Amino acid sequence: MNHALTGAIIGLTIENPVLALPVAFGSHYVMDALPHYDYDGDRSGRWIGTKSFAIVLGVDAFICLLIVVALMLAQPKNWLLASACAFLATLPDAFSVMRFIHIRDGVKHVPNAYERFASKIQWFERPIGGVVEIAWFIGAGLLFITLLG
Repeated sequence: MNHALTGAIIGLTIENPVLALPVAFGSHYVMDALPHYDYDGDRSGRWIGTKSFAIVLGVDAFICLLIVVALMLAQPKNWLLASACAFLATLPDAFSVMRFIHIRDGVKHVPNAYERFASKIQWFERPIGGVVEIAWFIGAGLLFITLLG
């Protein structure tokens, strides 16, 4: 949800799509480099497939949907660009979907070059990283609401 929120803010503040779209995409990696929450700091992935993971994923997806619905209803200037930027800011997570499927299904997963890169920039994924994520969500949420007009 923080990726989508950040992407939406980028789309609302940078009017040029040629600049806003790649900045939104790149914001994903900048945010992944910040400390953030993870169930298991050892990266074993054992939480994938649990009820807790499903709940967190569902809440995250619902909030992302609310961001886009808020953009559609308020229709501030550049709301379509903001929606596209919200999508692009979350897109890199889809590149690791096979990792999640393999771990969930108990299949040995060999990370590809992209997954190794993404793993290296996410240097601090621990429960305490949730403090950073909550602070970001509150600050970005207030800015987003302001930008909606």
